[in-house]
Amino acid sequence: MIARSRILPIPRVMALTLAGLMSLSIVGCSDDDNGVDTAITTDEDTGTDTDTDTDTDTDTDTDTASAVEGINFDNFLEGSITGDITEVDCTLSDGSESRCYQFEVVGEPLDHAPGPYCPGLVTDTAEAGGKWLDNGILYDLDGAFIAGLAEFYGDPNWQLYDAQSGVINVTNTPESCLAAAQLNPPEEWWNYCIECTIEGVGGPVPILHTIPIVPVARAVTEELDNTFPGVSLNGVGLSFPADLAGILATYNIAALDDCGGHVNNAVSYHYHAATGCWHEIDQSDDHAALIGYAMDGYAIHSMTNLDGGEPTDLDECRGHTDESRGYHYHAADPGENRFIGCFHGEVANVEGAGGGGPGGPGGPPANGG
Repeated sequence: MIARSRILPIPRVMALTLAGLMSLSIVGCSDDDNGVDTAITTDEDTGTDTDTDTDTDTDTDTDTASAVEGINFDNFLEGSITGDITEVDCTLSDGSESRCYQFEVVGEPLDHAPGPYCPGLVTDTAEAGGKWLDNGILYDLDGAFIAGLAEFYGDPNWQLYDAQSGVINVTNTPESCLAAAQLNPPEEWWNYCIECTIEGVGGPVPILHTIPIVPVARAVTEELDNTFPGVSLNGVGLSFPADLAGILATYNIAALDDCGGHVNNAVSYHYHAATGCWHEIDQSDDHAALIGYAMDGYAIHSMTNLDGGEPTDLDECRGHTDESRGYHYHAADPGENRFIGCFHGEVANVEGAGGGGPGGPGGPPANGG
């Protein structure tokens, strides 16, 4: 549960229960000449302001390594966070009381255009389509892949195209997207390459996230379930694994774009794979780049370091500790249908924020993943 002493100036946020007088910190949105947000902390009990702005006059996406765990909002792409960043009282998943950041992200990529997803013809090359993941491999979703699905899956019922014209069945209207991208769609919406657009599902969905300011390690790690494990630095959610079994059972392909993202009617655009094309922060020691933060407050880095090697000491959550960053995760291979393996830390218990689930969006996935 969360309590705060006044209504937050964040659009589309549901009002939460007022629970007594407390201090509330707000991170402002003033921009300096390098486009990085600066922080002004206001203590409402004393009415004094402390300016924590440190203008470095630098224009670089290289992080100065520090052993401080937790979110650094300077790492987010400019414009990816809407409204103010606040500090609120929160209850963590172990029942302890803590303080959390609360902030809303735009819910759409600002650094790349979504799509393409599905090829239109069986003769189309990889440039006309996006990606499909299965058995740990990320495949180019070109026309030949669609035409070969019966052989690929060893099932003659796969037939996503017209044998005469070579035209592929694509959900390229809002109506067809909503019909096919659901759990157990009607049989007339089987054998489709599912693609939805942000505009077709009513626009981007801003998501309110509540994340511990200071990460708290768990005594026992926790499965992700249907909880978004994190948020990328460009304001897009990192999704829990897609329901591949449910999708394949209806002979559908829920296409991803080349950036590992797609759209459904529940949370609009979101990522299922880290393919290296969103905003990231290079590290000064050739460590893997920072790509986002998990709902427990720990950083998520890309899979491999600059030398191309993957760390060999990762735990079951795909995390480890070093002297510069403390505990942090490394994203899984893009074909694995996951980002991290489990939560190393406690997450905030949130009711009604961001679509349900600890710390952010959750709930049952649509058939489109």
